[in-house]
Amino acid sequence: MAKGNESWDGFIAWAWQGRDGERLLVVVNYAHLQAQCYVSIPFDDLRGGKYRLNDLMGPARYDHEGDALLAPGLSLDLAPWGCHLLELQEAP
Repeated sequence: MAKGNESWDGFIAWAWQGRDGERLLVVVNYAHLQAQCYVSIPFDDLRGGKYRLNDLMGPARYDHEGDALLAPGLSLDLAPWGCHLLELQEAP
């Protein structure tokens, strides 16, 4: 994000991994203003792979290298009270 952009402060993020390998990421902009952030995905085994994050609540899709998901993380720009429920899968 741009230097001096403190809008990330309104985000809440949570990651989950099921027993069958399913991985989900929930991100909410819990603020009344448009906001941007990077969300670092907490799954170290993503290194070297390619992944797709599909929003289960909307049309958003993000394709990324695994290394970039770890650092700096998934770059998001969400509307006030906006959210994503993202399913992480290996890219086709």
